[in-house]
Amino acid sequence: MVSCRGRAVVLACFVCVSLRGLLAQPVNATAEPSPETSAKLVRGPSDALSPGEAEFIRQRKEVVLASLGRLNISSTADSVPHIALLGSGGGQRAAVALLGSLQQMGQDDLLDTLLYIGGVSGSTWTMALLYSDPQWSVNKVFSSQGVHGDIPWWSPVNLIVPGPYWWLKTKSKDEDFSLSEVWGVLTSYLFMKHMDQRLLSAEASRDSTNPYPVYSAIEKECFNTNTTDGTALKDHLRIYFTLTILVDMLDSGITNVTDLAKLEELQKRVSDKHLEVVPLHNLTKEKQVEELQRRNLALVEIVQTWVKDLDNGVYKVAVTELMEVVLPLLIKWQWGTTENFVYGVKDSEVPDCLQSRVLNLIDAGISINLPYESFLGKKRDVDLLIAPEFSAGEMFETLTLARDYAAAVGKPFPVIDEQVLLDKDWPKDFYVFPGENDQPTIVFMPLFNRINCKDEAEVKARMVEYSTFQRPFSPEKIAALQEIARDNMRNNKDAVVREIQNAATRRQGRRNGTDSAL
Repeated sequence: MVSCRGRAVVLACFVCVSLRGLLAQPVNATAEPSPETSAKLVRGPSDALSPGEAEFIRQRKEVVLASLGRLNISSTADSVPHIALLGSGGGQRAAVALLGSLQQMGQDDLLDTLLYIGGVSGSTWTMALLYSDPQWSVNKVFSSQGVHGDIPWWSPVNLIVPGPYWWLKTKSKDEDFSLSEVWGVLTSYLFMKHMDQRLLSAEASRDSTNPYPVYSAIEKECFNTNTTDGTALKDHLRIYFTLTILVDMLDSGITNVTDLAKLEELQKRVSDKHLEVVPLHNLTKEKQVEELQRRNLALVEIVQTWVKDLDNGVYKVAVTELMEVVLPLLIKWQWGTTENFVYGVKDSEVPDCLQSRVLNLIDAGISINLPYESFLGKKRDVDLLIAPEFSAGEMFETLTLARDYAAAVGKPFPVIDEQVLLDKDWPKDFYVFPGENDQPTIVFMPLFNRINCKDEAEVKARMVEYSTFQRPFSPEKIAALQEIARDNMRNNKDAVVREIQNAATRRQGRRNGTDSAL
């Protein structure tokens, strides 16, 4: 029996949520899986695509083949290269940068070369926005689309008429209400300016106009090994960030001058508490976790006190109702569940941590902030991974983590030149890690690099300017970041086309030697 205790194996518990996956179905935490559902279950890891994905890819290859012809790249129907674009995590920075990258690929007629688009965390925000339009990749609006504009959802009109606030209030009465719903509203409306209530399962019937989307998550119980000071610090940052955004969200609904002054004081107190200096490095790991948990509770108590002190009225009632359900979730850090599609499957390949009736899916960026895992191995048999890197962590960390994951689970992965890792503080704008045999080739494109930053200091300054944990970007900031991402893709068009050509040549060679997975 495989155990999910230990980082290398934990990463093997990475979950792909595809538009045709059973994970997209609504939660039913009490019912046994139906015979129909059980019949669809995959027993253990499979090297075969689901019938729905396989048919989509077959149709999509016709689009890719035509695109290759326009680029003067020779290929045949039975040797179309498998190319995926990977979007990293990074909050709104990643969401905006992925949009800019895709826009430029569309302008350069490279978008139709993709079989897949995979995303983690912030990149999935943009994916969800784009895929709300079944024809987004050929829609002229896409080429100039931004992420901006709209009245604040907490404005007085939204306290009265149906809107995101009322949706959240209604959802809060559900038994399985969690931070997933809260973050769904925060990211959809405050960051993406687009309240989208679609279910992934509703999108199973799609044509091949757009690349096949793969949204990635990890199962909390599989990942939740011994808590460390690092994970506790990340949790503290997320709780602080969530409270900050919630408080900002409330700002737009205040008409009472006294309440506005109280809110401004609340914003200052929350910020001061977060910045409170405590020498964590002098504490044991256990004490560090305790101290960070104390800070979390202190932040929540500050907000609770503020709510009690508001002047009576419709605003206080609305805020009180919301905070009564949201704050306990923050304290428990309680995320949502979905039906476990392998529940009840008797197979040694299903790990212990996936034996419960429901799955607890959380942000895959906590593990590896680029979705390499979803595209390694025979199942999707990818030839070329194009990976624009928007992460805030140490440069190349996603690559080395993915390499270690691949080694642990026996998946093919290209060699990473150790000399390249020395560029981490001031990277180039384009790297190629060529694959051999069944290894994918990886194109790696740092967002901030030697072309748009004059030195290491400017790279750091840009990362601070566009940091993950901050309030929604201004329209001007969004436009500037979109252009940076577009420039990166535009500047490297010829290099990307060259690697697409190489991928087509490799695929043709493999096809002549052995049968492809598809």
